[in-house]
Amino acid sequence: MKICSKCTIEKSLDQFAKDIKGKNGLRAYCRSCCKIVRDKYYRENRDKVININKQWKLNNPEKNNAINRKKRVINKVKVSLGRKVYRLKYAAKIYSDKQKRRAIKINAIPKFANKKIIDKIYEYAKQLNNEGLNVHVDHIVPLMNKNVSGFHVEWNLRIIPAKDNLAKNNTLIDTFICSILDDVNFQNFMLISNSPL
Repeated sequence: MKICSKCTIEKSLDQFAKDIKGKNGLRAYCRSCCKIVRDKYYRENRDKVININKQWKLNNPEKNNAINRKKRVINKVKVSLGRKVYRLKYAAKIYSDKQKRRAIKINAIPKFANKKIIDKIYEYAKQLNNEGLNVHVDHIVPLMNKNVSGFHVEWNLRIIPAKDNLAKNNTLIDTFICSILDDVNFQNFMLISNSPL
């Protein structure tokens, strides 16, 4: 047991952070008092703290990456649990959004669409995901953009990394339109799949 110098309450040793210079190798203030002091300092010196942190990250990229990796591993369960809670809390909204997208997708399939090729694109994406690559089938011209609505056709689909598709969301960007013109992704898919249509 140890008495905190700030709140003068006797607490167990696990309530004190390690400090090489302190008595018993522990800090004089308990963890909760240290947090109060730290939060107060941050509120009073916010810009200074932010600049110091930015500079440290620039000077120590390896250490910063290691810290971020550790945080992701530690918080993986917390994030996963948060997503589950969200899905339970907003299940009706999520279902409604899925149904809306499905209806739009059905209406966006014209008669000239080649459903065999579309199915092959989705099968290939699934195969890549099974091999450990995290990919999505992206609509180059989005189905639900406020300015334009694309078709669910083979030449409007491409396989891209999931993070890129999530970042794009349903926006229409010139570079995505250019990829329709050069059609490289679709040509690559046809070469890789090596299967007759």
